[in-house]
Amino acid sequence: MQHENRAELEHFTSMLSEQNYPHLYQAFMKNAVAKRFEAGEIIVFQEETTQRLGYLASGDAEVHITSFEGDTIIAERFSPGSLLNGPRYIDGKASPVDVIAIQPCTVLFLPYRMLRSDPVLDAETMRLVAHSAAALFRLAEKAYRAAMLLPLKERIIHRLFLLKDENNNVDITAEKLAHYLGVSKYKIHRSLNELEKGKRIVNTYGSVTLVESELNE
Repeated sequence: MQHENRAELEHFTSMLSEQNYPHLYQAFMKNAVAKRFEAGEIIVFQEETTQRLGYLASGDAEVHITSFEGDTIIAERFSPGSLLNGPRYIDGKASPVDVIAIQPCTVLFLPYRMLRSDPVLDAETMRLVAHSAAALFRLAEKAYRAAMLLPLKERIIHRLFLLKDENNNVDITAEKLAHYLGVSKYKIHRSLNELEKGKRIVNTYGSVTLVESELNE
């Protein structure tokens, strides 16, 4: 399941291509307004009614969902190539999430009105955001399935696999990991210690490395 989910993420971040969406791709490359966001800045606010489609050109961002009581869960991490504000183009509703830069990010924006004014652009945009929404649904379904069916230690391994870099390392604190998984940081601390004792990870302050054997599961 880990490799399947990683493939879903990679698919989500590679949808906008010149081959599949030639007119929309050219519009982003030639007409978009580029905006830079520093680490910690909010790119899209939860409940924001934005009027522009975004494309994450560089940097990583996290998707945060906050309840009325103020509890926050990190639903996903977006990499370059991710589409922002797609669902609103279809249904006109406010954003259900905050999208927050976790490192310097550049986002390309195109106004909805420009996209809707051209029938070809509008058709390509509708097709892309529909595919994007379907990909996000698949990711959410897999995350929900993992949360319901897997023990906490396996959920930790699953999330670390999705977040790892080319060196199998994840720069993350127990508190941040707790926000991803919706549990207390104390449970995360205990589980990380058990995983390290089982030689499945190497756990240092602010960083976790997956042991090679975990990558072939």
